[in-house]
Amino acid sequence: LFVNERRRGSDPALETCAALPPELADDVSDPADCRLLHRNLTDALAAAEGGAITRWINTKSGNSGTIKLGATEMRGPVACRRAEIALTRAPGTVRRVEVVACLKDGKWTLVKA
Repeated sequence: LFVNERRRGSDPALETCAALPPELADDVSDPADCRLLHRNLTDALAAAEGGAITRWINTKSGNSGTIKLGATEMRGPVACRRAEIALTRAPGTVRRVEVVACLKDGKWTLVKA
C-alpha cells in the first residue's frame, strides 16, 4: 500500500479540505485525510502515467482512497488530466468522484469538467 507523506515544498494552505473537490466536502473532514488525498492527487497528476492508480491510507482515521488518472489532454495551450477519486471511509462507505485538473502557472488546479 502506497502512503505518500512527501513534503516537497508543498503549500500548506492548499492542503486543506477546502482545496478538495466540493463533491467530497461532506465525506472528508479530517485534516490529515485532506492532506494525504491532496498530496497524492498532486503527485499523481505531476508524475503518473494515464491509467495509473495511486493509493493512500490514514492509519489513524481508518480512511483510505484511490486515484485513477486519465491521459493528459490539451485544452488549447493548457495540459489537463481527468482523475477518478474513490474515498473509502471507515467502516467501508465508498464515495466516487471524477475531477479535471489543469496545469496553470506550474500548479495543478481543479476546474469544471
